Amino acid sequence: MKKLEIVDDSHLERMTEFIREKSALILEHRFYRMGRSPEAFVFYFADDLVEYIKEKGRPGDRFYYWAFETVCTDDAMEFAAVVPDASGAPPPGESSF
Repeated sequence: MKKLEIVDDSHLERMTEFIREKSALILEHRFYRMGRSPEAFVFYFADDLVEYIKEKGRPGDRFYYWAFETVCTDDAMEFAAVVPDASGAPPPGESSF
């Protein structure tokens, strides 16, 4: 199968610079075919993001991006959890929220 080039180099360069200079990116991949639900990922490294886009993108797919640092804040958090120890208590210094 031929690899699909869905974005030009300037687009990839902007995303790469954004990740390196500002924040990780949250990517939502909305699939055009196969009746699939959207998938979301967080990319901390530009090379991983570019590889995903080039390898997984298919004609008609859409990609949406958000800055992790802007969206994922303590004020916007919906849930938090801590894994308890064997006795069911949170580790020392951690609260159970």
